[in-house]
Amino acid sequence: MGPDEPEFYTVKDFNGFSKTLGDLTQSFCRWIKQMLDLPKPESLSFYDVQPRRARVSWTFSGSSLSLFVLQTKPHTKVVVVPEYVRTAELLHLKPNTSYEIFIRAYRSEWSMSVTGRLTTPPDSVRLSGGPGRCSGSLEVHTDQLWSSVCAEGFGQTEAEIICRELDCGGVSDLQGALITEGSVVGRSFHCSGAEAALKDCESSETLCSAAANITCTGNTPSILFQILTANLILKEK
Repeated sequence: MGPDEPEFYTVKDFNGFSKTLGDLTQSFCRWIKQMLDLPKPESLSFYDVQPRRARVSWTFSGSSLSLFVLQTKPHTKVVVVPEYVRTAELLHLKPNTSYEIFIRAYRSEWSMSVTGRLTTPPDSVRLSGGPGRCSGSLEVHTDQLWSSVCAEGFGQTEAEIICRELDCGGVSDLQGALITEGSVVGRSFHCSGAEAALKDCESSETLCSAAANITCTGNTPSILFQILTANLILKEK
């Protein structure tokens, strides 16, 4: 029995209600004891925290484990992790948002959860002027201002980092968009491809006559798909 598993009882009259309530209480207490007896994940920590993704790690001293399940609140997301892994990447987060992260171990029953709090920073890049947030002219936030990113020298490697950083899938199109005001002061970036975000790339201030214009595919797995995947794995265990 678990808290999410309904149980139904039928009694002839209210004389049997007291015994049924007692049986239900004992059943619930046994379930709580089983959870307390199971080892649980410990030492939850976060690193490489970006506006839309972060990595989490933990320790676990138990054995004979089936898997770990991570859950975020709000914007419920589920991540299923094999029993031999002690780290996971949380994807499709929202920038400038505070999350509670729950992680439980699963054997034949659920363990108690360990909880941590994660706050994502605001976006430092954006695509503006397009049909959606995954398409448009690239701008970067520095010194409390948004400025254009020059198209000169901006290539596929840099565009892939942007689409990944914005949680917008892969690169669909990359070109230059003329700046109507003429040349303006912007920034030029050069990335190796290993950077997690555009701010980690080499950059310099320069004059721009055209801004980098990017269209990303925008493909991201749905929350429903994540939940269905988690349920399917648990049913197979």
